[in-house]
Amino acid sequence: MGERSNVTHAEEVIDMVEGIDARRAVARWRILLFRIVTAAVAFFFLANIGNALAPWLPEGPPFLGELRFPETHRWHGALPGTVRGLVVTGALVALLWTPRANVLLVQWLAVSLIVGLPIIVPFAGLPALVFVGLPALLVVVTYPWPRALLDVSTDRLSPVLLVLAAAATALLAPIMWREFGWQVAGVGGEHAATSHWASDVQHAAMLLLGAWLAGTLRPGWRPLAVLLGAAFLYLGVVAVAQPNQAGSWGTSGGILSIIGGVAFVAATIRESGGRPRPTAQREAAPVEERRAG
Repeated sequence: MGERSNVTHAEEVIDMVEGIDARRAVARWRILLFRIVTAAVAFFFLANIGNALAPWLPEGPPFLGELRFPETHRWHGALPGTVRGLVVTGALVALLWTPRANVLLVQWLAVSLIVGLPIIVPFAGLPALVFVGLPALLVVVTYPWPRALLDVSTDRLSPVLLVLAAAATALLAPIMWREFGWQVAGVGGEHAATSHWASDVQHAAMLLLGAWLAGTLRPGWRPLAVLLGAAFLYLGVVAVAQPNQAGSWGTSGGILSIIGGVAFVAATIRESGGRPRPTAQREAAPVEERRAG
């Protein structure tokens, strides 16, 4: 009986070890799938850099050549092009490197979908859903640690980043409200017909959502804050250079955006302060992720 009991115990141990190995194999497989999807989506969104450069191109946004007055849509190209080509693509690159330690970036994408799609889809229809919503959704649904997306806990907040987020919201909210009204009323001819007012509102909302989330200092806040700072800085330069473009934040708005962009980067450096990351963040990447890397 003792010998049989020992055999049974040994089998239980083997089953337990094999179970752990199987879970690790699944985790590695999910991480690999996530990285493949994320790399493909990053490459897809990188093409938006062409629109981000629209203010400096003689013909205007490269994908709007069929419009009658494409040169009046430079800001409409610069804003979504910067958000998707710079901020989203940069966030995806960070996720490729350490997906578990940058969970906030996936949360930002998820919240941006929840808030942004109801703004743009009623006007732009299926193309917005397919070419904007679906790629980001694939990143969210393939994230290997879905339960982490529901965790909103944080050790501390950043008063400086939250104040900057509040200031950006106070300055952009009236513009967003006005442009959404223009989209509903069909103001601006082809600006409304191409859903560019709604697109501007959607992408400005993504910037604001990112700014508020960065202030939570959850894992992934650093790359998000730096990318947002770069975006505000660049869009400020565009607004100053193209103050009369439809939708532009204008000269004063552009100067404030430049100041805000620099402040975001400076606040990120200040909050980092050369201090080591909290233990929870250092240990955020499990064994499976390190091995998959």
